[in-house]
Amino acid sequence: MHRLAPEASDFDVLNQALEFVHVGTWTYDIAKDEVKWSDELYRLVGLEPQSLELTYKTYLRYIHPDDRARVEETVANAFATGSSFQLDTRMLRADGTVRYHLARGHAFTGASGKVVRLSGASLDITDRVQQQEALRLSEERFRRLFDQAAVGFITANADGIIQSANKSFEEFIGYTADELVGQTIHSIQHPDDRTLMGNITHRHESTSVTFDKRYIRKGGKEVWGRATVTRLSGEANGPDVFMGLVQDISEARVASAQLLAQKELLQTVMDNLPIMVSMFDQDDTPIFVNKEWTRILGWTLADLRKMDFVAALYPDPQERQRATDAVQLAEGKWADFEPTSRSGRKVETAWTCLRISDGTMLTIGQDTTAIRAMRQRLAQSEKMEAIGQLAGGIAHDFNNLLTVISTCATFLKEEVADAGTAMEDITEILAASSRAAALTGQLLAFSRQQILTPVVVDVNEAVNQVTKSLTRLLPESISLATLPRARFPRVEADANQLQQVLLNLAVNARDAMPEGGLITIETSNSPNVGKPTGTADVVITVTDTGYGISPDVKDRIFDPFFTTKAVGKGTGLGLATVHGIVEQSGGRIEVDSTVGEGSVFRVILPGTIREDEDDLDWGADSPQMHTETVLLVEDESSLRQVARRILASRGYTVLEARHGADALRVSHEYAGPIHLLVTDIVMPEMGGRELAVKIRESRPGIPVLFMSGYTDDELMRRGVFEEATSLLRKPFLPIDLANAASNLLRVSLS
Repeated sequence: MHRLAPEASDFDVLNQALEFVHVGTWTYDIAKDEVKWSDELYRLVGLEPQSLELTYKTYLRYIHPDDRARVEETVANAFATGSSFQLDTRMLRADGTVRYHLARGHAFTGASGKVVRLSGASLDITDRVQQQEALRLSEERFRRLFDQAAVGFITANADGIIQSANKSFEEFIGYTADELVGQTIHSIQHPDDRTLMGNITHRHESTSVTFDKRYIRKGGKEVWGRATVTRLSGEANGPDVFMGLVQDISEARVASAQLLAQKELLQTVMDNLPIMVSMFDQDDTPIFVNKEWTRILGWTLADLRKMDFVAALYPDPQERQRATDAVQLAEGKWADFEPTSRSGRKVETAWTCLRISDGTMLTIGQDTTAIRAMRQRLAQSEKMEAIGQLAGGIAHDFNNLLTVISTCATFLKEEVADAGTAMEDITEILAASSRAAALTGQLLAFSRQQILTPVVVDVNEAVNQVTKSLTRLLPESISLATLPRARFPRVEADANQLQQVLLNLAVNARDAMPEGGLITIETSNSPNVGKPTGTADVVITVTDTGYGISPDVKDRIFDPFFTTKAVGKGTGLGLATVHGIVEQSGGRIEVDSTVGEGSVFRVILPGTIREDEDDLDWGADSPQMHTETVLLVEDESSLRQVARRILASRGYTVLEARHGADALRVSHEYAGPIHLLVTDIVMPEMGGRELAVKIRESRPGIPVLFMSGYTDDELMRRGVFEEATSLLRKPFLPIDLANAASNLLRVSLS
């Protein structure tokens, strides 16, 4: 039913009435395109009353852009149908802020029966909308917390009917929330534990109770949960709600049982440990000593409880006070003590004390009689290691210099035609370089940083070869006897280094017999217990009839630079070199000596059943010219220059790089083929082995010639190389580099 339009005075009276309740009124005359607002509506929009004339178009400017289409559609529908409407919309205030309005409108018809005007009222509902949004966000946060909590949440009514459950509880129990809702809480509990939940549901006060109980997962598996159940009062005197927080403690229960078993095991282990263990309660009363404690110190636990055991262990008051202070501090640090055993013997021991959380004192001790001797040997070993690292570093750098010196001297020798003084000087330079190279070889050997190239060596044959050299080194007053008695004489070793060991031991024996005597070199096999036939250790024994070695000197004979010879008579590197080579080869060396009766040195090396291997002949010169391209990588500029000159003189096209990164750049920028990579092993930032791997990613199969005097690379130390890879030791002569490059290219192309 259409409403007739009221007179203007009626509208004004309504306006005045609604202003008291902050409700703005409005009317829209479609024929005049005129919109009228009450003073209150102007104020709700942030304007001075009657401050502007409104048309329908200007009115729409105060509607939020996202709501205008909906408002226009509602107004058009009201005019078309004459119906009333209610509309929530956002209004733009004059200052740009947004307010929420609830508008209700009615259509009024004229005499013709058509709608001529819409009139209505607007109420600012912003506060209510914001409260509803805050409530929605709060509920959303709670729901998110409920669903995403790391522990299970479940709610149930007073009858135990499940109302909700989160994802963690779903994972714990195996059912989905949809499957749980409507079930009773008892349906998922172990039958023997159902009374625990029943007790809390019959309480009337709001409280929380925590207890451990068993649940039955979907599928029938029993699991343990620690449940904290809280009784929540219902709203408006409604029924109570119970909220449960359930933590899965199944693993903890299993761990607890395992802990008990481990405790029993620990008791057994402690009682059989090869160290002394004792425990004391808060009053320092002994509660446990293990068998080792009783074995070393003599007293049993029953004995200690009947006596003043501290006074018995430490009769000296000062030592007793020091022991008492250490127990009281219980810092967990080791300290040396000499308690007195039941037999009256003082025992060298080390103890540490730990205070456990319950106040129990745990003391752990060990007999250090043998350990102290080991500490002295370890200190000596560490000193040797430090000197070895220093010597190795010096030798490595010196090898680079020697390579430059010997190479440049070789260049000069080729250019000097006469045999005059210049040629003699050049020859002396080369001879001095060779002697210096031998010295750096000794430094690297005792520092165990020399590169070894193991091959299968017949030790008996090696002794025969060394015997030929010794005939020139031994005076007529010294006789030499060899006894090749090893039935299984093969070892894997660097042949040159093995000969150096034999020579150094023989020279050491010679120097111990200035008045003459006998040197015997014997080979044999040690018992091969637990080893395959033919793999028994090979023993090389060098015996002399010299002065012998005193005990104080014997402990130092392998120290680098230690010598008993007069100044200028020895470097002190001979035996140190022997020691380094033998250990690097996986063997050991033993010494027996009696002053006035001579000395016996035994070199013991692991045997092998491998056959001899054919090695490439790298010694022959290869004078032919080459046309291949070589990438040369060396961080030492002077050495890089002489290496480039050697290779270029043989016809190679040489690409130079200062280090690994520079080499990768050169390889990337060079479009042609690179036939050979020649690189130092030890370089800053990127070593030669890493460079070779990266180069082969873009140039597969490129042969690599490594240059080095030593390396810390374990594979290099053992002489294990990949296919199309070889090694050139520094220092080297021009012919060595030329031959190595030529032979490697020949092998890789064959």
